[in-house]
Amino acid sequence: MDTNMLTKTFPFDPTKAAMYLKQWEELCKKDGGKLWGVALHTPFVIVDEETRDVAANEEGFGEKFPEELAAGTTAIKHNGKFWAMADWDMVERYGDDDTERMEMFVHEAFHALQPSLFGGEVEMGENPHLNELDARVLFLVEMDLLLASIKNDADERLDFARAALFARAQRREKYGPMAETVAELLEGKANYTQYMVTNSDNYVTYLETESPQGENIARNFGYFSGAMYCYALDAFGVDWKSGLTWDSDLGEILNKTIGISEKPPSLFETKHKEIMEKEMKRQEEINRKLQSIITAFTTRPLLRCSLESDRGGVNMFIQVAGLGQIRRGVLQCNGTFGRMFVNNMDELMQIIQSDGEYDFLEHNDGYCAVFADGLRIEGNKVIGKYWTLELNEGYEVIADGNNYEIRAK
Repeated sequence: MDTNMLTKTFPFDPTKAAMYLKQWEELCKKDGGKLWGVALHTPFVIVDEETRDVAANEEGFGEKFPEELAAGTTAIKHNGKFWAMADWDMVERYGDDDTERMEMFVHEAFHALQPSLFGGEVEMGENPHLNELDARVLFLVEMDLLLASIKNDADERLDFARAALFARAQRREKYGPMAETVAELLEGKANYTQYMVTNSDNYVTYLETESPQGENIARNFGYFSGAMYCYALDAFGVDWKSGLTWDSDLGEILNKTIGISEKPPSLFETKHKEIMEKEMKRQEEINRKLQSIITAFTTRPLLRCSLESDRGGVNMFIQVAGLGQIRRGVLQCNGTFGRMFVNNMDELMQIIQSDGEYDFLEHNDGYCAVFADGLRIEGNKVIGKYWTLELNEGYEVIADGNNYEIRAK
C-alpha cells in the first residue's frame, strides 16, 4: 500500500462501497465453499467512522451506524447476527490495489464466520512470554524451519517440519501453551483464508515477506504462525479443517500426522544457534535504546493528556518499569479536552522507524505523554515540534513544573 495514502481522508461514497462489496461477493461465489465447506458470504457493512454513514450487503443497519456500537475494521455482533465490518477510510487507503482491499474484506468476513465454524466467540488473550529471549528464539526457530518445510520438496519437507515441531515442543514445555493456540486459530486461519481466496499462488511470497520480527511478536505472531501451520498441513495432504474447535492445536494436528523427534535434530541445533546469536545482538541494541528512552522521558518536558480515545497506528511497544508503555507511531488522541494529532503525516511515515521524537508514553496512571520541547500556545491550539493539540472550549494547558498538563478551566 502507498503510505502516502495514510495522509488522506476520503468522503464516503456509497456507490463505490457497494462496488467493493460486489467484488467481495464475487470472490465468495468463486470459492463456492471449497475452502471451508461453507459459503464465505456473510453480512457485511462498510462504515464511515466520522459520519456514521454505512453501506451494507443486507438490511440491518439503516442509514446510519448505531452510536452505541464501536466502528472499525473487525467483526461485530448486531441484532443477533455476526457482521464483517470495514472502516471506509481504511478501505479507500488501498487506492487502486483491489487485491489487498479484497484480502482485508475476506479476512474480516472470515472473523464473522468463525463463531459458527468453531464454536462461539473467543478472546485473543495475552502471550507475554514471547517477549522473553528463550521463547522468542524458539518461536523464530520454529517459523524458519516450518517455512523451509513448506518451500522444500517432499524428501526434505519432513525433516524441516519435525525440527520445527521440536522447537515448538521445547517452548511449550517451558512456558506452556498460554494463549498461543487461540491466537493462531483466530488470526492465523483468517490470514490463511484471505490469501487462499484472493491470491493463493503467492502464499510462499507472503510467508517470506511477512515473517514476524521486531518488537511486536507477542502481539502479532498468531497471524503468521497460524497461517504457516495451515499451509504446512495442506503441504502434507492432511484433512485438517473438519472438527476444529477453539481448543484445537494446529501444531499438534501436524505432530500426530508426521511425528516428532525425541532428540534435538541437527537442523534445529543449527538454526537455534544462528538465531540466538542474532537475538543476543538485538537485545543489546534494545537495552541501549531503552536507556535512551528512559532518559528522554525522565528529563525532557512532556505534555500530558488523558487517554480517553486513542487511534494510534503503532509499530513499537516497550514496557518500562515505573513509567508505562513506550510506543512509537501515529497518535490521534481524542477526548473531552479536544484532540491531539501529528503535524506532518508524510514526514512521520518517512522517519517513524528511527526517530525517537515520535515516541509517546502510555503511563500506568491512564494518561499519555509526548515531548513538549519548544511548546507554544496559539489560541486554542497547542503546538509542539511534531504534534498539535486542539483544545475544546473550557480547557487550557498550564505548566506543571518542567511539564505541561491539560486542565479544565
